[in-house]
Amino acid sequence: MVVLFIVLGYISSIAQKVIQMERVNGVYKIACSVNGARMKMIFDTGASAVSLSESMANYLYENEYITDNDILGNAKTRTADGSIHDNVVINIKDIEISGLHLKNVHAVVSSSQNAPLLLGQTAIQKLGRISLNGNKLTIYDYKGDYSEEELDELIEKARQYYEEDNYYASADCLIKYLDYGELTTYGYYMLVNSLMKIKRYDEVIKYGKEWEIRNKNDELTYYSPIIVSAIATALDIQGDARNSILYQEKSASMDMRLGNNPCFAYAQIALTYYGINDYYSSIEYSKKALSGMYKEYNINEYEIRTRGCNNNNIGRVLYYYAMALYGKNDFPTGNYIMGLSAKCNYDDAVRYCYNFNIRY
Repeated sequence: MVVLFIVLGYISSIAQKVIQMERVNGVYKIACSVNGARMKMIFDTGASAVSLSESMANYLYENEYITDNDILGNAKTRTADGSIHDNVVINIKDIEISGLHLKNVHAVVSSSQNAPLLLGQTAIQKLGRISLNGNKLTIYDYKGDYSEEELDELIEKARQYYEEDNYYASADCLIKYLDYGELTTYGYYMLVNSLMKIKRYDEVIKYGKEWEIRNKNDELTYYSPIIVSAIATALDIQGDARNSILYQEKSASMDMRLGNNPCFAYAQIALTYYGINDYYSSIEYSKKALSGMYKEYNINEYEIRTRGCNNNNIGRVLYYYAMALYGKNDFPTGNYIMGLSAKCNYDDAVRYCYNFNIRY
């Protein structure tokens, strides 16, 4: 037996962190914590320092987020209207932004009780290289809470959890890892499959499409069409049939490029078309799916009709093929195909034939 070691992820030489900020009244606010106190601050590249209102500073002091030892003294600051004020300067031991910790940041306490909370240059310069695109803040050369050794351990835990069918824990580890490194195609396969298992369909679409963007120029692997198929299934579950079909067709195309039989992708396309009452398209893809499945399972229609078979996959395609035929009022052909489905011991077809006295 040949055992393959599959790499799940790698720490990129330029790790990036993208943070979605909140747009409020024309400014962008970023979630952070000041010595553990959660708050949202305006991300202001034009402000020379972090700025706290007097009321916020009092709150932090009264709740021991800052102490007397953190008060550094007074400093003169210039406001936007050009006036100069004496303000208290404090040292913030830790500002945490999405897992990134900025240590010993100087902040100005405004004399105004209700001054806005600003994340200015005394904090921003500690982020290193950044870029802004609308509400998206990208931090380059990002280093967060984990060392490289801890990240290796995190990805190994994800693999172990996945093999133990602990999909919640596996997905959690993989999503954490994405803050610091990039997943391989197999890593994304594990992530979207875990998310499918726990029915977090929005995230299946989100991370599946993220893989699609990052790997659009990479060589296809065995797992590529499976990831795309997962996106399609999640879209279908959410009622977006048309986009689901587009991704199912992408999955079929990938299978063919890899030399695989696309019959299962065709079967899913047929079912989705049936669900939106496009019976002609459903019939077309049912025929394609059956042609591929007959090759996959080395069987043909004559053998099914004369000897039957015990194949749920073929039976399911035949059943919905028959239902699409009924949808376009072709009952004679529909009854024949439904009988073939029953010959495959597909339960729904057996019941249908019994209820409507179809001999098979």
